[in-house]
Amino acid sequence: MAKTISDWLDVLRASTDADQGDALVGRLVAETDEIHDLRTLLAGISADARIADAHVSALSERSLVAADRACDVWGFRDVATARRERLRDLEGARAALETGFRCFSKPRADVRARAAAAIALVHETRGYEWALLADGFVETLGDIAGARRCLEAGLERARANAHADDLVSIAGAWHKHLDRETALALVREAEAIEGPTRAGRWGLANAWRAADEPGEAARVLASALADAVSVREALDVALACASHGQLDRAREALERAPRFAKDAGDWLSIAEAAFDLHLESAVVRHALDSARGLADEGSRQAIARGYGLWLGDEAAAAALGPLGVEPDALGEPRRAPAGFDASASALLDWLRAKITPERLIAIAHADYGSDAEKHAAALRDICVHGRLPAPLGWVPGEVLQLTRWTQGEGTDHVTRAFACTVLCLTPGGIDSLSDNGIILLESCRALGGEALDGCERLLAWCAATRPEVPAEHEAYDEPEARIALLLLFLSCAGRNANDPRLDGLERQLGDVSVLRPFTEQSMRAGLWREMRALCLVPGRAQPAIGRVLAALDLRA
Repeated sequence: MAKTISDWLDVLRASTDADQGDALVGRLVAETDEIHDLRTLLAGISADARIADAHVSALSERSLVAADRACDVWGFRDVATARRERLRDLEGARAALETGFRCFSKPRADVRARAAAAIALVHETRGYEWALLADGFVETLGDIAGARRCLEAGLERARANAHADDLVSIAGAWHKHLDRETALALVREAEAIEGPTRAGRWGLANAWRAADEPGEAARVLASALADAVSVREALDVALACASHGQLDRAREALERAPRFAKDAGDWLSIAEAAFDLHLESAVVRHALDSARGLADEGSRQAIARGYGLWLGDEAAAAALGPLGVEPDALGEPRRAPAGFDASASALLDWLRAKITPERLIAIAHADYGSDAEKHAAALRDICVHGRLPAPLGWVPGEVLQLTRWTQGEGTDHVTRAFACTVLCLTPGGIDSLSDNGIILLESCRALGGEALDGCERLLAWCAATRPEVPAEHEAYDEPEARIALLLLFLSCAGRNANDPRLDGLERQLGDVSVLRPFTEQSMRAGLWREMRALCLVPGRAQPAIGRVLAALDLRA
């Protein structure tokens, strides 16, 4: 597994050889390009007194170029901090923040394809970015005038775009660094822009609260509740009131929501909001019972999961049907690749036995603890029963997606493999196998024999079981099925360069070059490139390995 910048910093901290440490820092400074990695590296070496100032200076210059390219506010601020605190270079710190000001003052081009035509869109710097830059001038240099310039520029943009959220962001920073009266006037201006619409009321209430005007915040939320004409709007007010500590008002808003409920989905949303607000179980149950009375085939499983996960009422859940789908029931395999035993459940079952309560809680808290209780309940159901929600949805899909991004030598591969396995199995998928499958393969390689066996059985199942493939078509013609075959090929090649099944897999893959866009545009394209080191065994590899890697341009 490739080391992350954090891993290299651990190596550096443990090093006792000054010359080797200096050489390592020089290489990292020269080879690091992405702004996030540069910021991590800059913070790490700035805090290490053994590192020569020349390295810190070179890295700050490299980081500033990257921040300017990405228009990254924290990049500008981190360079300014390193210049001031480590190098005692106030001029350099100011130059970094001024570079940020110039970058933010220019429109940013964002080219996107729409309807097969490339259209250049102008993306203006948002109000919160101007506010963060203003914070940098004050916190790094004590420069109130610099902060004012940032906020005035941001205010001009917000007014030109009639953007209430940006005005609110500017108002908050204005209140913190300049004066209260102007800040309050800006919040009123934002409220006027918002007008009679309900969008943005929560943000406005937050702005009034931040300005120490709880009465105004309560007024905004009361107005939003009075204007509510849908379940979603009433529930938004309920959650906003709860975030302000107005629990009685939150309950009032939730009690108003049923008058707008029209179908099972509306009642299910009310039940979930009652659960999130920690109201009595009777309130949650009443909403679920109302949803059940309107249930159709599309909503029965979601309602069943509500009974099971929010109330722990397995009997009520079972009366509606299963809370999820057994992996092997997700599709009917047509023909597994020759020489492979396909299974949707083998790897998941192996991982479920190894997911400790501590690991489960770690996954549930991956989104900074947001909705951790609901995520934990959903994950626990998968681990205990081996069934998958269909579709996966935000809970627990969000924390599984976040967990799969863990990298480096500290990665818990059991946890990451579990997350990727569920993502690969979920009907319809949240992301493609070119993203999840390659991460899964890396983790299973790290876990060894049984995990890798299960991974190959899952990939064989994915190759043969794609519900969207018409029955009369060959399963391997579908891109996702062919990505599964490719991952299976790489796994086998990495384990045994002379695996006799490789020739057959190559034939089933067909023209491998058509898969290059999937590997090159994967969110973990680097992992695909790393596979060449695992598959190319000089003097022993089958010609098939060289041909496949060449078609993907993954040769060394």
